[in-house]
Amino acid sequence: MTYIPPYTLTFGSGNVDASTQRVTLAADGAAVTALTAINNKLGSLGQKTMAGSAPVTLASDQVVNVSPDNVLDNATTSGTVSSAATVVSVSTAGFSGGSFHITGNAGANTITFEQSNDNSNWALLPTTDVSSSTTSPSSTTTGATPRAYATSMAYVRARVSTYVSGSVSITLTQKRVAPQIIGQALAGNSAVIGDIGIQYRANATGAATALSYISGGTTAASAIKASAGRLIGWQLSNSAASVRSVKLFNVASGSITMGTTSAVFEIDIPAGGVSNIQLPGGIAFGTAIAAAITSAKGLTDNTATGLASGDVSGAFFYA
Repeated sequence: MTYIPPYTLTFGSGNVDASTQRVTLAADGAAVTALTAINNKLGSLGQKTMAGSAPVTLASDQVVNVSPDNVLDNATTSGTVSSAATVVSVSTAGFSGGSFHITGNAGANTITFEQSNDNSNWALLPTTDVSSSTTSPSSTTTGATPRAYATSMAYVRARVSTYVSGSVSITLTQKRVAPQIIGQALAGNSAVIGDIGIQYRANATGAATALSYISGGTTAASAIKASAGRLIGWQLSNSAASVRSVKLFNVASGSITMGTTSAVFEIDIPAGGVSNIQLPGGIAFGTAIAAAITSAKGLTDNTATGLASGDVSGAFFYA
């Protein structure tokens, strides 16, 4: 066995004794002052006040990546009825949309979807058949396929408005979604964090623009936005005695030939019905946004039978 005698290493104004493995620093050493300052900030675990914390400042070119998994949580409500009655009814507080999953409707009963701000006065709620890519939004169904919706009102519900037979079972699932920031560079010491808002950047004010709309007595197209933009939503009502089809075009209104130019999509509003849709992300139109009204379905339809001025009125929202 080799014997190694004790020895001493010089360490600043103190020393390290190898035989005891102890570090000794002079009481007035600068290292003591520095370590004491750090210990005061980080000496114990747990949440601290700002004055008792050691803040971290992001570099001026730091990129903060946030996971794209942005769904926070869901809320589910179920119900079953065997008569003309409300099946499910919920508050939408904290949620932007969801879906009605109709798990049973053997009697082909008519189910009506509605929305309200006071849980007393109800308006129709347009829903989309998620099993089809071609059907237009509707506020009623006699089937049993899932129906998706978006709303800005305070309550939604589904009720059996016309009862035939059997029972109707519905599960309503609401979705809550958080904004995402992916690859956002933050300047050091800036006040960006805590001051982040959802903006429609195509608009200088950071907000959507509302366009009041009243249809004419012809099928001629009219402009919503003369340049590229996003359709954020609409609130339209049909006062006519039959269906009116609202065509949306990604073409400047002056370049549309009704019956030839194809619409991007159409909104069929039943007699006396309402179509009310809010789209937080918007629908992109790369050239322009224009609308036309006809009295029949079809992306190239030009049917004017029965059209009258003011059949369709309301507002479009765009950015």
